[in-house]
Amino acid sequence: MPNKPQDSAQGAPSLGDLRKEIDRIDEAMHQLLMERGEIINRLISVKKTQETGSAFRPAREADMMRRLVQRHKGILPLDTAESIWRVIIATFTHVQAPFSVHADLSAGDAPMRDSTRFHFGFTVPFATRLGAAGVVAAIAASRGDLGLVPATGASGAWWTASPWLIQTLCCPGCACSRVEVSASARTSVPPYSRRPVLATSPPRARAIAWKP
Repeated sequence: MPNKPQDSAQGAPSLGDLRKEIDRIDEAMHQLLMERGEIINRLISVKKTQETGSAFRPAREADMMRRLVQRHKGILPLDTAESIWRVIIATFTHVQAPFSVHADLSAGDAPMRDSTRFHFGFTVPFATRLGAAGVVAAIAASRGDLGLVPATGASGAWWTASPWLIQTLCCPGCACSRVEVSASARTSVPPYSRRPVLATSPPRARAIAWKP
């Protein structure tokens, strides 16, 4: 059981006691992150992801984020907790099998850069492209990179050029987006699905595409 801060003479914990409690929690979180890293290191040996070139498990990530939303409470904003978890997930995914995010900046630098950093943090390399076609070409030439393109402002039907899964990013905390797919797969594709499809209509928000 964690040690509770000692009450001062006035019957309430002192400022020093509360700061010590914060330091204890910070150290515990760091220890748990390092423990997670040890497990990931063992996972690499089991999955051999550094050989296959892909460590993405979008369905598992979606499940993790949904559980985070369900259990979240208190004064910490949900989008802050989500951002922390996304950085943890993306960083450890990158450790398992290094990848880069290629972003189309033709519709503006700041929104794409912010979206990338929110979802992947600062450890994952960020590569800039001008045009969705450049993003698709970069993904095609990679072993497991991701692409980020704007849903509006991109030239041409770029989403038909990639036979890989397209995941829309509606907003922080949202997992409600859908993508229309080809006649051979008329059902909507759930977010974070590993199923490869060829989209025939554009996503409604910024989209991510990667090789399955």
